[in-house]
Amino acid sequence: ARNLLEAIRDRDADPAGGDEHFRELGETRLKQGITADAMLHAWRILLEVVREEGHPVARQLGIGDDALLEFVEVTLRLGDYGMIKSSAAYRDTEIRELKQLAAEQAALRRVATLVTEDVASDELFSAVAGEVGALLGADYAGMIRYEPDPSFVTTIATWAAVGEDPPSPTRVRTAPGDPTAMIADAGGPARVDDWAGVPGP
Repeated sequence: ARNLLEAIRDRDADPAGGDEHFRELGETRLKQGITADAMLHAWRILLEVVREEGHPVARQLGIGDDALLEFVEVTLRLGDYGMIKSSAAYRDTEIRELKQLAAEQAALRRVATLVTEDVASDELFSAVAGEVGALLGADYAGMIRYEPDPSFVTTIATWAAVGEDPPSPTRVRTAPGDPTAMIADAGGPARVDDWAGVPGP
C-alpha cells in the first residue's frame, strides 16, 4: 500500500523501493508450502479485483475517471513488478533449499561410505563432525559422548573450518545451564545466542 500511494503521488517513483518486501513475500510463501503457481494466481486475482471493483467504488467515493485510471495503471504496473520480484525470490529460495538438500545427501553418502569401509571410530567421528560443521557453515564443530556419570562428557571429535583443530579437553565437567546440560535436559537440539551468562568451561 505504501509503495502504491508513493507511486500515485510520484509517477517517477522507483518500484525497487519495495524489493525487500517482495523478497520476503516470496521466501515466506515457500516456507508456508504455497506453490509458485498458487502465488502467481493470487497476484492475478488481486489485479483482477482492482480492475473489476475500482470503477464502482470510485463512483461511490466520487472519484473521477482520470484519477481512477491513474490508480489502476499504477496498481497494474506495481502489481506486475511485485509479482516478478516475489516469484524470483521464491525461485532463488527454492534453489538454495534444493542445493542444501543435495549437500546434506552428499554428506550422508560420504559418511555411509566410511561406515561400509569399516574405518576406525575416531576417523568416522571426525568425518561426521566435519560434515556437520561444513553443512552449518560453522567455524568449529565437535562431537561429545555423554558418560554414565552425568557430571562429565567426553570429547570424541573436533573440526575447524580453517587451520588446525583448536585444543579441546578430552573430559569435560558439565555445569547446570551449560550447553551440554541444556542438550541433555532438552533431549535434543539447544541454541545459545548470548554466551555471557553461560556457566562452565
